[in-house]
Amino acid sequence: MGMAAASFAVPAFCDISGTTMLNVGIFYTYPSVYQMLRGTVVFFAGIFTIVLLGRQLSKDQWLALFLIVIGAGIVGSVSVLPIGSKHNNGKVIGASNPLLGNILVICAQLAAAFQFIIEEKYLSRYKVPPNVAVGLEGFWGFLTTMTALPLLAKIKDAQGQPFDDLPQAIHEIKQNRTLMIATLGSIFSIAFFNFFGITLTKRLSGAARATIDACRTIFVWIYSVNVGWEEKSWVKNMLQIFGFMVLVSGTSLFNGLLTSRKKKKIQEAKDNQ
Repeated sequence: MGMAAASFAVPAFCDISGTTMLNVGIFYTYPSVYQMLRGTVVFFAGIFTIVLLGRQLSKDQWLALFLIVIGAGIVGSVSVLPIGSKHNNGKVIGASNPLLGNILVICAQLAAAFQFIIEEKYLSRYKVPPNVAVGLEGFWGFLTTMTALPLLAKIKDAQGQPFDDLPQAIHEIKQNRTLMIATLGSIFSIAFFNFFGITLTKRLSGAARATIDACRTIFVWIYSVNVGWEEKSWVKNMLQIFGFMVLVSGTSLFNGLLTSRKKKKIQEAKDNQ
């Protein structure tokens, strides 16, 4: 059990680093692009499935990975290039640094995919129940955070402000009821998200978890456009939708939701035998 407990420090660190990069990345890019690029986790999960689990991918799955790369490329390019951007006194309205934000989001998906697949490997090797795995990852995550926060408080920026200030953050949460509700809601949401995610990984696979996780993107994108979190450009929105459709097609193909007619007939024949 000691080795199993220590092993889950790896996915915990991946979770922390991936979440950090996501939280920084969203400051620089568009909310919709942020969500759509999270679909690249399936691509990285597929690659790690080969490298870490020694599985082989079918031709359909390789095609799926290709579609995911193309779809993510379209979405990312649209956010970086000044296509249909609105201007105000010669200045482009939009995200502050989409390229940096996109890179951080994609790197975060690399960490998340590694987390999913290494969890699948450890769950299979050590036969750890999902709730115990969540607890172990939570322990390592808490330990890492409590070690990092005091160190970050010592690092000052150009204005002399600390990089992170935990006491100030707690004070602000106490003074703002809306912020407190949002923080507590986020804590419980992440707890249930991790439990259901690991349960899904144990019962299906890490790649399946990555696929289902990517499907929530469309709801966030619709909401972010409606509340005005990004510019309403018809050209950009159409290109984003097209890129997202390509990305989702790849995701669905990878998980077997889309298959050729020939393959379906072969599978049906096997099931009938």
